[in-house]
Amino acid sequence: MGQLQKIVSEIDKSGLQLVGISPDPVDKLVEMRDTVKLTFPLLSDVDFEAAKAFGVAFKKGNRALPVPSIFVLAPNGSIQYLYVNPNYRERLDDKVLVAMVQDVARRFELAR
Repeated sequence: MGQLQKIVSEIDKSGLQLVGISPDPVDKLVEMRDTVKLTFPLLSDVDFEAAKAFGVAFKKGNRALPVPSIFVLAPNGSIQYLYVNPNYRERLDDKVLVAMVQDVARRFELAR
């Protein structure tokens, strides 16, 4: 999630908000936030409720794991863009994500 910190200000300017959801417990998220100096909210999903609801949880042996994903939601809660890649090493290019966010902001007249 640290790579997303670089574009928080551009997302904020669009009128949308960046929120991270992780299967890590709260204490680990606090540690990550402080270490990486994240300025966006992090939510803990240790029971995989959000991952299951978004359809991005899978089983590996007897463990549940989330698929790294990015959702760009409109103010009405509808998913406008979705990036899902089971290879956690491959990340969505920042410029592509910013373009997605700006498009949603333009279409929903959010830009500040």
